[in-house]
Amino acid sequence: MSFSVFKRVKFNERASFDFHLTMVNVFNHFNFASVDPFIEDAGLNLQGTGFATPSLTGANGRRINIGGTFRF
Repeated sequence: MSFSVFKRVKFNERASFDFHLTMVNVFNHFNFASVDPFIEDAGLNLQGTGFATPSLTGANGRRINIGGTFRF
């Protein structure tokens, strides 16, 4: 789930500052892409094996972007 916040502060009729904050994967919940349903190979770290091993997913954690723009 993504989340964004935007705020515009006006200085006068023509000048303003735009602030933005964007968070991707805001709750930091991983989507396991390659979960192996077989418990027999739970300790293996080969391609396509390993029962619910997060290192096999390649999932990224939370990313936060903060920025601003001065407009005139």
